Amino acid sequence: LVLIKFVQWYLIKLHYFCVKSGCAPWILAFERLPSGWYAVVMDILSLESKSLAHPCFMLNNKTIVYKFYMEDLVHSDLQTVNILCREDSVIVIVLD
Repeated sequence: LVLIKFVQWYLIKLHYFCVKSGCAPWILAFERLPSGWYAVVMDILSLESKSLAHPCFMLNNKTIVYKFYMEDLVHSDLQTVNILCREDSVIVIVLD
């Protein structure tokens, strides 16, 4: 299964960085459309998740934000609804 998003703005550099860091789904396609919008196709994630009060969220979220900072990247909407916490990892699921 895949997720297809149509967005007016997308920081693909941040998404690729998150993929390399193991905290985002793979991008299968990314293209600017004639309308100026972007089409983003990515792997779909399992919705199995833990509470964001789970210790993995607090530790890994701080690690992710620090990694963004070290690469001069900023996630403009890093809130709990955009993060999926699994048993041993945190996945950023919204990068637009």
